Amino acid sequence: MREIKFRGKRIDNGEWVYGCLTRYSNHMSYIVVDVTESDGTYQVLTETVGQYTGLKDRDGQDIYEGDIIQHIPSKGKGHVFFEKGVFKVEWQAIVSYLCDVRHNCKVIGNIHDNPNC
Repeated sequence: MREIKFRGKRIDNGEWVYGCLTRYSNHMSYIVVDVTESDGTYQVLTETVGQYTGLKDRDGQDIYEGDIIQHIPSKGKGHVFFEKGVFKVEWQAIVSYLCDVRHNCKVIGNIHDNPNC
């Protein structure tokens, strides 16, 4: 079974936080990092929330929805997204299943920090 976790950029300082997602509305999202600490919950920008795919790139880095990955043999770049129950990668005009290409890819950024990547 895969680990369920999310990431999002904090509203107060722009840093990424990782943990459980809680939403109170379409405009208020929170990442809970540590439920045992009173300061372990952070409000994040809803548009930056991305789910962990359960997969790692060729270097062992976690791959999240919204990541930009580079296909090592071809040097092509694509972004990770979730559609109809499956994580996919869009490379210009081609869409691939993430599980089919992850071993030949490396995370090089994300669509929020590196929109022109």
